[in-house]
Formats: sequence, C-alpha cells, structure tokens
Amino acid sequence: MLAVAAIKVLLTLAFSGRYGFHRDELYYLASGQHLSWGYVDFPPFTPLLALADHALLGTSLVGLRVLPILAGGAVVALASLIARELGGGRFAQILAAVLTAASPLYLGANLLFQTVTFEQLWMAVAFFLIARLLRTDDPRLWLLVGLVLGLGLMTKYTVLDVGLGIAVGVILTRARHHLATPWPWLAAGIALAMLVPNLVWQAQHGWPTLQYLQNHQADNRREFPLPVFLTQTLLFIGPLVVPVFVAGVYYLFRAARYRMLGWTVLVVLLTLLGLGGKTYYLGPVYVLLYAAGGVQVEDTIRRRLSRRWVLAALGAAVAIDLLPLPIGIPILPEATMAQTPLWQIRSDYADMVGWPELVTAVGNAWSAIPAADQKNTVIVTENYGEAGAIDFLSGTSGLPHALSGHLTYYFWKPPHVDAAQVLAVGFDYDFLAAHFGSVVQVGNLSNHDGIRNQEYGRKIYLCTLPRNSLDAMWPGFKQFR
Repeated sequence: MLAVAAIKVLLTLAFSGRYGFHRDELYYLASGQHLSWGYVDFPPFTPLLALADHALLGTSLVGLRVLPILAGGAVVALASLIARELGGGRFAQILAAVLTAASPLYLGANLLFQTVTFEQLWMAVAFFLIARLLRTDDPRLWLLVGLVLGLGLMTKYTVLDVGLGIAVGVILTRARHHLATPWPWLAAGIALAMLVPNLVWQAQHGWPTLQYLQNHQADNRREFPLPVFLTQTLLFIGPLVVPVFVAGVYYLFRAARYRMLGWTVLVVLLTLLGLGGKTYYLGPVYVLLYAAGGVQVEDTIRRRLSRRWVLAALGAAVAIDLLPLPIGIPILPEATMAQTPLWQIRSDYADMVGWPELVTAVGNAWSAIPAADQKNTVIVTENYGEAGAIDFLSGTSGLPHALSGHLTYYFWKPPHVDAAQVLAVGFDYDFLAAHFGSVVQVGNLSNHDGIRNQEYGRKIYLCTLPRNSLDAMWPGFKQFR
C-alpha cells in the first residue's frame, strides 16, 4: 500500500514544475502574507501552510506543490487503512489504494496547492477514525474525530456537509447509542470551538463569506446543473470503476456496523445537489467508497467469482482510467499541451500560463510612467491572479504591490491610498471610464502559447483624472464571487 502511495507521489512530483503557478496558488501565497483568522472564500489553515512554505522555500513552484502531493499520497495510504477497518483483507486494502491513486479526481486535485487536497486529507483521516470507532466501539475516538473535523473546518467550509452527514448517520443507525455518552458532544464542541476565531473575523468584516457563498451558489447552479454534475462525477470516479464505487455504497448500507458511514455519503451527496455545489466537492467521500468498494469486491470474490477474471477486469478498468492521465498531471510539455484541447478540457491548465508575460507587460507600462508620477500611481488588477502574479513573480522589476477588489484582496488595501492615477490591469474600459476622466490603453495581455485564458486579450490602462478618491471608489471595485 505504501508502494502505491509512493508511486503516485513520485509520478506527480516528477511533473509538478510544468506550466507555471495556478492563479489560485498565487492567491494562497498572497493570503499567507496577510495571515488572518479569516478570508472571504476559505478559512485560515491553507494560507498558514503557504506562509510556512514561502518562508522555507521562497517563491518555488515545485516547493509549493510538495505539500499537496504528499497529502495526496497520504490519502492513498489512508484508503488502504480504511478498507482494513471496514473488514477488508489484503486484497481489499491494495485495491482501495490502487483505485484511490488512479482516481481521475485525486490525480488532478493533488497536484495544485489548494484547499481541496488538504480537505481530502482531513476527511480521509476522519473516515479512518470513524471506521475504527465503529469497529471497536471505543467512544474516546470521538475526541480525535472532533479534532480532525475542526482542522477540516479550518481548511474548507464544505466540511460542514460531512459533519452534517456524520450527525445524520449517528441518529439514524445503531451508532446513536453514543449520544447517551459525552464523547460525540465533546467532539462537536471541539470542532465548533476551532471555528470560533473565524466566525469572529466574519462578524468583524460584515460576514463576507456569506456574500461570497450566495454568489458562488448561483454560479454553481448555472455551471453544474444535475446532468453536468452527474456526468462529471462519473468521469471523476473513473467510468469503469463506477461499479466498485456503487459496491462501496452497497457495502456501507449492508454492513449494519458501518451503516452510519453510508448515510454520511448519502447526506453529503444530497446536500451538494440541494445547495448547488461544484462536482469536485464530493471528492472527500471518494476515498471512503473506494475502500468500501474494495471490501465488497473482495467479499464477492470469496463467495461467487473467479479472482482471475475480477483482477483482469479491475486491471483493465484502472488502465483505461489512466489513459487521460495528461488531464490530471501535466505530463505533456507546455507547447504540446497548448496545441491540444487539454487547456479547454481542464481550465486549470489555462490558469497556469501567461503570468510571466503579464508581469512583463505591466512592468513595461510602469516603466513608461515618469519617475516623479510613479510615486502617486498605484496598480489595481481585476482579479487576484493578476495581483498575485505582480506581487510574487515581478522579481527585481521594481513594481509595487498590486491592489485588487477581488475576494480577500479587497480587504488588503491600506486604509488610505493617495493616488493621482491608476495603472489598471484587466478591467473593461467602460468600468474604468465611469471612475476616471481619462482612460488610455498602455498595454495588452497575452501569452506565448496563444491560450485564450481569462487574461488573454485584456488591456492595461493608465487612468487619470479620478472622479473621486480611490478610497471612496473602492467599494465599487469589490468582487465577492
């Protein structure tokens, strides 16, 4: 099992330096430099990791990705351990590890430094602890479950869905006898107590995450209607592995001891469908179902089927699932990738190119401003990716830190900015013309691969004659989506 995890780690690490920083990675690096108990779109744990990584390794692409890659390897190992706790033998444990390692969703998620991978890790640990708790009936394990769920809540708010699923599962199954003890209540108290500092930050800043979630939910409903959600889920699981996945659901409901986990999975799915979530939000339960599916397959082999045929079928399924490996891991050189539809199939790749060119274009526009005027000029970008690129990839170009109204960048503007002019990056002309008397184009954004990502074709403008102070205009720059 450790060998399977090691293979995945080494394979992902070998290609981790390809293409460039993802826009989200630049945002997390910036968040780490503004350490706080809260951010508009995520809790504080991942920025803390980004701060530590940057302090140790500087602005290193491979260095930043080591932690999520190792976390992905740990999830593979945990899949095997969960299978063992669910009653699986060696075959089930190996199968769980292999399916998790080859999962199209996990292959893609475990490359980038984002909250997703760390959420998957915490939930894998939680499922392992709950499976052991259900097997041994040791209620003291609830304390560790509470601690891990608390860390999960400090990583990603979608952990609340899993927490709800666990609560419903306890109430609806024989695990409810634990409610007569203090242990699950202490676990809930620990998890919620760890979230309190974040809630205080939210209250102090006007509950921006609620505004973000409301906008985000509306966007998700448009982008992920039910047919799209279900289709992408099948692709993320691995189309030919779906029977094992379904077998995992069957096993969790068939085995009375572990039925609580079955209800957890069902509640998470229904919550995402009801509230409107992205397809990958279901990812944290994949490891549980790969593990449970491995146990069910092992049990079926013992009673009914030829192991030889089952192994052949599963081997073929895993091999076919790995055919689109370049979608999950940047195996292809950037120039080759740009000539294929890969960057359209996986928009993450489009979001990883063009940042050096952006910094160069902004640097050229900045250099054209007389030195005396630069003192009264600020750079404002349309989104956090552009701001992060300027803040972390400009090197010794002399560019000042960028401002942006996008998500938590909105709160990082100094209390007072005295600016006679603004170098605006990525904005629409009409938006700027509403705020400035003069808006002159001084640059273009592009990339050498010709990938038409979010920045491609946008303009750089020098804006003068502000109609109001930047401080007064700033609420109009706010984007919480």
